Amino acid sequence: MSADNKHGHHHDHSHPHPFQPDDDAGPPSEHMLLVRALRELLIEKGVYTADEERRTIERMDARSPAGGAKMVARAWVDPAYREAPAGRRHAPQPRNWVSRSGRPD
Repeated sequence: MSADNKHGHHHDHSHPHPFQPDDDAGPPSEHMLLVRALRELLIEKGVYTADEERRTIERMDARSPAGGAKMVARAWVDPAYREAPAGRRHAPQPRNWVSRSGRPD
């Protein structure tokens, strides 16, 4: 290893990486317009509120591999947690999630 390469591999690439603009760089796509219309309709119909959607997105954005690591660590030390069905190992979901019937749970 050289002095400027302390972690054992180099970062030179023999191929270019094309520029990829942000999704919001241009006009919205047809899919983005459909998502926006559906979102507005669901909020208008009272299926969920804009604030609930914001909080859900914030929770998703805050996720990281650390959450999975915590689950694995807990399973190593907590036999009841390890034996629980996989769907019950997660924190309870907030109310107003849409079920398959199309109504809030």
